[in-house]
Amino acid sequence: MNKIVSSPKTINNSTLDNLTILAYLLTVIFAGAHAVAVRFTVAELPPFWGATLRFAAAALIFWVLALARKIPLPTGSARLGILLYGFLSFGASYAFLYWGLQSIPAGLTQVILALVPLMTFFSAFFHGLEPLRWRGLFGATQAVAGIAFAFFEQPAGTLPLLSLLAIVAGAACIAESTVVVKMYPPSDPFMTNALAMTVGTVVLIL
Repeated sequence: MNKIVSSPKTINNSTLDNLTILAYLLTVIFAGAHAVAVRFTVAELPPFWGATLRFAAAALIFWVLALARKIPLPTGSARLGILLYGFLSFGASYAFLYWGLQSIPAGLTQVILALVPLMTFFSAFFHGLEPLRWRGLFGATQAVAGIAFAFFEQPAGTLPLLSLLAIVAGAACIAESTVVVKMYPPSDPFMTNALAMTVGTVVLIL
């Protein structure tokens, strides 16, 4: 009787797949609780200061990790890509989100943030990275209709339009940042986050 033995390569691939799935699940959990946590912070701190303290601490942690691993600073277009990514993903997006969450419920905010994958699709098409598909366009229409229904059916009355638009703008910045980071040469993730969060912190302070 032949005995089937898994090769080291197969085992490694299986382990990596499991880690990827675990990382994805943790991302979903933390992303789902994100808006609720921010709502608590904006009740105690001015929105931009709350975001600044958050990303300043995170940037410091990543700088320590990057320096401990002796990761060199990226140069040329790779550095430019990280700076643009930091401005959009941690600076502009969270400025909009923290400000909007002062008035918009956390649940509705998460519904709007569910538009990020669709916004990413359209952003990738605009930058010439992906073709336009009718299925994506149909999905975007359904998502916008759902958000409009949630907006007009609020029991407490009409929500501030500017605050709602700020949440949408924050989602758009997140979508654009995920496309921008793909348009430039890749860099080490520790250094990428260290630089990007530093840029975001400076934007939020300003």
